[in-house]
Amino acid sequence: MMKFVFLDTLGLEIIFDLIALQRNSQRYSTLLYQHEGILSANKNKVGNRNSVIRQFQSFLNLAKKRNIDLVLTPEYSCPWNIISSIILNTKQWPQEGKLWVLGCESIKIDEIKLFKSKHAGDNTIIYYDESVYSSNKSFLDPIIYLFQAKHKNNSKLVVIIQFKTHHMGVWSGGDLERNNLIQGKEIYIIRNSVNSIYFMSLICSEAMNLSSELNGENRIAIDWEDKPYLIFNPQLNPDPAHADFISFRKYVFQSNDKEIISLNWQVSSKIANEKMLDNNFSRSGFYIKSNEIELIKENRIIENHNKGLYYFNNKKNRHTYLLSSDPHCFLIEIPPVKISNAQPTQIRKDGPEVIEVFTLNDQKSSLISIKSVCDKHIDYLTETGCVNSFLLNPTNSVLDKERLVCLSTGDVNGEAKINWCNISNVRSIYMDENQEINGRLTVAQNTCLESLRIRTKYIDVIKELKKILDDKNNHPDSLSDYKTEKLVLSYYNDSYLDHYRFNIIGEKGQRIYATVAFVGSMPNSHIDKVYYTMRELFNRTDSKDIERVVVFYSRGNGIFAKSDENVAKFITTNDYDDISIMKD
Repeated sequence: MMKFVFLDTLGLEIIFDLIALQRNSQRYSTLLYQHEGILSANKNKVGNRNSVIRQFQSFLNLAKKRNIDLVLTPEYSCPWNIISSIILNTKQWPQEGKLWVLGCESIKIDEIKLFKSKHAGDNTIIYYDESVYSSNKSFLDPIIYLFQAKHKNNSKLVVIIQFKTHHMGVWSGGDLERNNLIQGKEIYIIRNSVNSIYFMSLICSEAMNLSSELNGENRIAIDWEDKPYLIFNPQLNPDPAHADFISFRKYVFQSNDKEIISLNWQVSSKIANEKMLDNNFSRSGFYIKSNEIELIKENRIIENHNKGLYYFNNKKNRHTYLLSSDPHCFLIEIPPVKISNAQPTQIRKDGPEVIEVFTLNDQKSSLISIKSVCDKHIDYLTETGCVNSFLLNPTNSVLDKERLVCLSTGDVNGEAKINWCNISNVRSIYMDENQEINGRLTVAQNTCLESLRIRTKYIDVIKELKKILDDKNNHPDSLSDYKTEKLVLSYYNDSYLDHYRFNIIGEKGQRIYATVAFVGSMPNSHIDKVYYTMRELFNRTDSKDIERVVVFYSRGNGIFAKSDENVAKFITTNDYDDISIMKD
């Protein structure tokens, strides 16, 4: 059972103003640590098999040095020795206005009692729900809030310990927690005031229980509908794309002004001697619902991508920014969940921005800054035998590569017409809220089967179109002007001027006024649908350009073309329910 408790109702008599919870137009900074370790888990303890003290010292020293507003670590990661050293040395405390939320290794009842008796003093306020003392199970799964506050005009370090309230699902080794976890009751909600942003943490699998626990009475009690909430979901999760976590996010975003930060362990981590992440993707990142996110700033999306933060559009004003699973630490600035007391032009949000990325050195003892993060898509393409020079060129925009494969497969939004190429309309960047499948060609880290299937379709189409363009016998009359020209599937340098509608260049890189796609052995009705959808990308005055829209398809061992000369070949209908060829 979850009991939602406002921190300011616990009688602690503390006053604070945390920067990350302010509703002004300034961005706040956050430092996210994807912990790398080998997990040791038994009925007595869940935590690191080896010492990780030096890694955490380096991480928290960085948080102090950069004066970070919100510092986060995943579930079961931080040693209790680190917490003790912070409490005992005032120089290690978070600065005023800063909030540290540290997922800690498990702890037993006698150990938490000893911790409190040792560290509660004149300079420190320690609070947790002592009703857990009555349990006869083995260990607690805690997160710790650390921040400075005024108590009777004196600055003190506040240490709030929240215990996991529900064990993880038995679908992934959850029987260990089910049998041994002492389940807490209280979920703390932190706010500067009733008018600030509200912050709460749901530890890993607790996310699965939110929809049932946050019933009508609780929703009213915590002002869920009307207040902006920043929700932290620290995880140690082998399967972060499990349907239950997707349902959690979908539930949260039924309401407005909500954001989720999810943080999992790093990709090299292990449980005992086994790889921790099933599909090599931690899915740490930011999940945002907002109609104020501006997607016209492509440079921001590209620069973030080059630093390991990948954008996906979930539609319905939902946006997902997923971190690469390789780096250990990201410094990111992001606008508040809700901005008040600002001019309309100041309220517009541009999403998170990666300021700096860090990884552990070879000795795993300290974090070092790195300039860029490899998304591995070129290695992936090379491994699959792709030879398309545009896709393999590391200097080409990753967004242009997504546009090219969408256009070449006919997977375009014809209703958007010339704006089909806007980020909000590019189909491969779309991530359905019900499945959250990564369909991007340029984010190759995810190895789940459905993601591989989508990327494979793109790659196979690119390979087939090369064969088709190389064989002039396949070309319809609408491409007769280029019978002597070697045609290459690619964008030319200034393709944005034509709204990325022509995907063919000549051997010397010159623009060719032609648009081609390949749809394989799809039925006639689908071929017809794709053909007319692609024609919608052009204005009716662009008759010459429309004439050079060609949809290639296969029948047996032969290649055929749906083009302007073949309009009467199929019965045409405009009654289409779905124009995407990426769905079976």
